[in-house]
Amino acid sequence: MFGRIKIGTKIAASFTLGLAIFSVIAALSYQGIQRLIDASEREAHTYDVLVQLKLLDGEFKGAESGNRGYLLSGEAAYLEPYDQAIVRLNQVLRTLRELTTDNPNQQQRLDELEPLIRDRVALMQKRIDLRRQGIEPLQQNLPRGAGLRLSNQIEQILNLMEQEERTLLEQRSKFTQQSTDYSLNGILYGIPIYSLLLGAIGLLLARNISRPLQKIATVTERVGNGDLSAELPWTSRQDEIGQLNNSFNQMVASLRETTRKNEEQNWLNANLTQLTQMLQGQRNLVTVANSILSAVVPLVEAQQGLVYWLNAEAEPPVLQLLGSYAYQSRKNLSNQFQLGEGLVGQAALEKQRIVLTNVPADYIQISSGLGAIPPINIVVLPVLFENQVTAVIELASLQPFNELNLKFLDQISRSIGVLLNTISADNRTADLLTQSQALTQELQERQLRL
Repeated sequence: MFGRIKIGTKIAASFTLGLAIFSVIAALSYQGIQRLIDASEREAHTYDVLVQLKLLDGEFKGAESGNRGYLLSGEAAYLEPYDQAIVRLNQVLRTLRELTTDNPNQQQRLDELEPLIRDRVALMQKRIDLRRQGIEPLQQNLPRGAGLRLSNQIEQILNLMEQEERTLLEQRSKFTQQSTDYSLNGILYGIPIYSLLLGAIGLLLARNISRPLQKIATVTERVGNGDLSAELPWTSRQDEIGQLNNSFNQMVASLRETTRKNEEQNWLNANLTQLTQMLQGQRNLVTVANSILSAVVPLVEAQQGLVYWLNAEAEPPVLQLLGSYAYQSRKNLSNQFQLGEGLVGQAALEKQRIVLTNVPADYIQISSGLGAIPPINIVVLPVLFENQVTAVIELASLQPFNELNLKFLDQISRSIGVLLNTISADNRTADLLTQSQALTQELQERQLRL
């Protein structure tokens, strides 16, 4: 009976069956890719919540730092960062409320957290009002232990929220990996079966059809084994073979792009988190600068780095060398720059990143025990806090900085700006406290002499 069927009907039936199978595999692969995209979005959402929690903790501590500075010194200049921190604190709370609408546990914790923050802010404002009346009213009416108790409760809730988000992040990371395996398994098992069926059908078809199918089977097997660099040559054919060829390329290209973006985002998030954790608790600017360079320079495949700190108290403000990595000072090079002076000063003035290519041979040398060589790329990165320059990072590399390196540098510049500003504010507060203690001791000694 098979011999009675016309060749056109056989070919049409063969391709109909082939396209039906391909549609199933394409649908499964598309479903897998969609699952992978959805999982990546949920993972990114969790990272957003973690970032907002870190910002909330930073703004809260910044408000407390400004409050302490005003209570100790009585200088109104400390109220400006305090007021700004309170405003940003409310903004971050609103953002967290929006981001966690899908999480009843986190919403409940926010319900507990917001009254505590309001009480803590009210207590800080009460102390400010008392301090405006003088030291004695503040000392006489200052509640003992209330602020510390509220701060501890706030810190406890923030830790619980962060712990839950990290648990969610771990679960979603596992789901992302499962989605990736699902997509690859769909190709690994589906395409070979499809290829075998087409091979059986191809025994009845012309040589100009069987050869393209063999190429598709070979490349799909490579992709099924995890080689996402494999692809088929694009064809202008309009028949079913051509559609299969180009649709497969689009599917692999989509999977390759999604995998690349996920790997880059995971690399950025992991290294940003690691750098933030490494710098937690640091209070010495020089140590922080050198730690930043020791971590960042190898990550972006640079070979030399410098950190300049903006001394805003100088007249005019000047950028001073604070830390270095594999840097050898030379007589004709300055260790400080004014705003607009050189690439360092210009980057600080414009508040924009500067990338220098085709570096002249006599500009700077990267040295080792075997000799010295000029860099290929130099990037000058301003570090901003609230749109104000706090420092400038300069890196030199023997190879061009890629887009991922530059994106990573832009992201860490914001975190470094917050950290450096916090350390600077804490140091100023500590200096004021020391001065206040010395003044108190001097007054006591005078009273004793009288």
